[in-house]
Amino acid sequence: MPGGSAARARVARCYLFERLSGLPASAAPITPDDNLFRTKVADFPQHLTPELAAGLHQHAHAFLADQHVDDEPAAWQPSIDLLDHMHLPGHDPRTVDISSLHRLIRVKKRSLGEAAARLGTTLDVVRYVLETHPAPAPEPASDHEARARGLAYCSAKAELPRETFVRLYQGQRISLRDIAARAGVSRQTVTRLARDYNIALRAPRQARHTINRDWLYNQYVTKRRALPDIAREYGMSTANMARWAKSHGIPMRSRGRPSHSANLAADIAAEHAPAILRPALVGIGGWERLQRLADAARHPTLTIAAKALRVHQFALVAQINRLERELGDKLLVRAERGRPMELTPLGSQVVGTIRACSRRGWPS
Repeated sequence: MPGGSAARARVARCYLFERLSGLPASAAPITPDDNLFRTKVADFPQHLTPELAAGLHQHAHAFLADQHVDDEPAAWQPSIDLLDHMHLPGHDPRTVDISSLHRLIRVKKRSLGEAAARLGTTLDVVRYVLETHPAPAPEPASDHEARARGLAYCSAKAELPRETFVRLYQGQRISLRDIAARAGVSRQTVTRLARDYNIALRAPRQARHTINRDWLYNQYVTKRRALPDIAREYGMSTANMARWAKSHGIPMRSRGRPSHSANLAADIAAEHAPAILRPALVGIGGWERLQRLADAARHPTLTIAAKALRVHQFALVAQINRLERELGDKLLVRAERGRPMELTPLGSQVVGTIRACSRRGWPS
C-alpha cells in the first residue's frame, strides 16, 4: 500500500484491532480522540485491494501466533445463515452490484457516501461489501505512477519470493542488476527487497583484468554468448564487463533476463507450443505460470487456490494478471458472493490446452 506514513499505519492498526477484537476502533489504545480519525478507520475498506486485504489478514495471523493463539480465525462472526427466513429492516448487502460498486470507487473516484446513494443502499452496507469484496487496484497509467504507488516493489516481491532470490543471488551468483531485469524493475528496487529479506549483499568487485576488444567482440557479438557468462569466466560482475564492452565501442543487445541461453531455450520451446499459449511462453517461467493457472482453476476462489498451492495470494494474482496481459484478455471471472470463480471462454481454451500438453508430456 503506498504512502507508508505513520498516520496511515495507525489507521490500518485500528482496522486490524476491530477485526481481531470485535470492538470498535474507538476502544483501541492507539486511537486518538478525533472524529476525523475515526471516520478514516470506518472508511478504510475504500482503500482495500485483494492484495492488501490478504497482507493484513496474514499480519493478523502472525500477531495471533505471537500471542500463542494458533487455533482461532483472525476475525469471527456467527454464520449469516442464522438470519435466513427472518424479515429484518434495512438493506441486504447481497443485493449490491459488486462490479458497479468497484467501478464507482476505482474508476469514477466516488466517495463511499456517493456510491451508496447511487446504488440505493446505506454507507454501512457499502463499507461491509468493500471489506468482504475489496475493489482491485486500477492498472497504473504510466511507469511513474507505478513507482509512486509502490507497485514495482510489490511486483518484485511477488516475482521473487525469498527462496527464489537466495537461489539466484547466492546459489547461481547472478547480479542484482540481472535479477532486476528478470523481475522487470530497477536495481534499486531489488536492492531494497534484498535488504528486507535480510540477504547480505556482496561487495562490489574491482576489475582485475584487461579485456581484449577482439576477444570480447568474438564472444559477445559473433558467438552470441550472454554477458553474465562471459563475466563469470573472468571473475567479474556483469556491470564491469558491460563497461568494458562500452569502452571498446561494442554494440550491446537490449537488456534481457539473467540468462540469455535460458531465455533462448524458452523461446525455442515456445515455437513448438500450441499457438494459443505462445505469447505467454516467451522468456523464463512461462510454462510454470500457465501450469499454476490450470491448478488454480480447480478451486472456487483465488484465496483457496493460493492456500492449496502454497503460494502467497498476491503472487498468484500477479502471475494470473501477467498471463492475461500476455494472452490479451481475461482468463478468470473472480469469485463473488454466492458464486465461485469461473474461467472465461478464453480461459477455458487456455486451461484445456495446458492440460492436454501436460498429458502429452510437453514440454520435455
